[in-house]
Amino acid sequence: PASYTFTTAGAHTLYAYAKDAAGNVSNGASASVTITLPDTTAPTVTSFTIPATSTSLTVSITTLTASDNVGVTGFLVNESATKPAATAAGWAATAPASYTFTTAGAHTLYAYAKDAAGNVSNGASASVTITLPPPADTTAPTVTSFTIPATSTSLTVPITGLAATDNVGVTGFLVNESMMKPSATAAGWTATAPASYTFATEGAHTLYAYAKDAAGNVSNGASASVTITITQPPPPPPPPPTGTMLFSDDFSDATDTGDPNWDTVAGRFAGRNGTLAATGRYTNIALVHDVVALDPFLGGRIQTGVQLLDVDEGNPTAGIVFDYQDAEHYRFVVYSRERQTVSIGEVGASHDDDSGPTMMKTRRVTLRDSRLWHTLRVDVDPNAGTVKVFLDGNATPAVQQTFTSVGNGRVGLIATRARLKAAFDNFKVEDPSVLTQ
Repeated sequence: PASYTFTTAGAHTLYAYAKDAAGNVSNGASASVTITLPDTTAPTVTSFTIPATSTSLTVSITTLTASDNVGVTGFLVNESATKPAATAAGWAATAPASYTFTTAGAHTLYAYAKDAAGNVSNGASASVTITLPPPADTTAPTVTSFTIPATSTSLTVPITGLAATDNVGVTGFLVNESMMKPSATAAGWTATAPASYTFATEGAHTLYAYAKDAAGNVSNGASASVTITITQPPPPPPPPPTGTMLFSDDFSDATDTGDPNWDTVAGRFAGRNGTLAATGRYTNIALVHDVVALDPFLGGRIQTGVQLLDVDEGNPTAGIVFDYQDAEHYRFVVYSRERQTVSIGEVGASHDDDSGPTMMKTRRVTLRDSRLWHTLRVDVDPNAGTVKVFLDGNATPAVQQTFTSVGNGRVGLIATRARLKAAFDNFKVEDPSVLTQ
């Protein structure tokens, strides 16, 4: 025969025999051969797994196994779906424990195996999504704008502009008077830029603005200056000077029949809720009773609280009498709610008849509320002969008049056409020394 076919590769011994027609068979002649067949079967990757997500570019290979009809001699893992050559770079004799990607994101990894004959398996794939933590933020914000007015009349100064930028984001603002950079945990940080800053004192001040980010980086301070000048309100007017008190009465002891400190010389007066009210229909006059220092009144200051109620009858008035000698000789100062005037008048100026009072001076006044109590003050200067009338503490006289002489007679109260509509309280008289202070 020309050939012999073995069933398996490997070392074999073959024997040859011959025979003749008579059936005689020769002894065997032997010959040996070793058969090595070519390997054309590629390995198979039987298992390949990696984590589905990772926070690192280096991803662990949790399993990688392969089988081959002869034997696996190498492993290769990469990001290419194209089967590599058996001579390509990167093959390893054992399965790698990890693979390092160059970027974050979604990636697919391929695993291959080869055998000694150079047969390479198909690739087995597995996917991973890599999300890297942000890098440490070491960049501080920058205050790009900070403005306040150059001058102020208030301790609270508006912040007209405050802005900052950061590579990640600004998370806080702080404004104070210190040029020392604050810590990110210091008191006073706010999430938004403040609208104003309140200083403790007036004068020249420098304000500093800072910004911070979530990583605790704090900007350098931006400064702006202001000069605060507070205009002080004018001081209150000094209280009116006081002289020796000659007489005072708050009418707390007034009764329905009048007040024991007063002589009613015309009309009627009665106590009403701690005041003295005129109850006569027409002219009502009450004079201070039995005070040596006021008999006669030689000048000084006379003051009373006065109130006029409804004015449904014609022009009721109420005020102060001075230089009273008798029912036909006296001077007076009266306030009219209806006409909103203050007047100085005189009865019996030049003769002893009943011609009625003479109004010497009348001036209109502005009242804060005509229903309220008002303070009527009369300064009688015996040296100059002047009478000045002040209303509700004003420093300027509402009306004034000069007489040939003043300061000769009694003092008291007067109300006309004011039945149950005029009331008086806190009456007092001081001597002339009060006028020279």
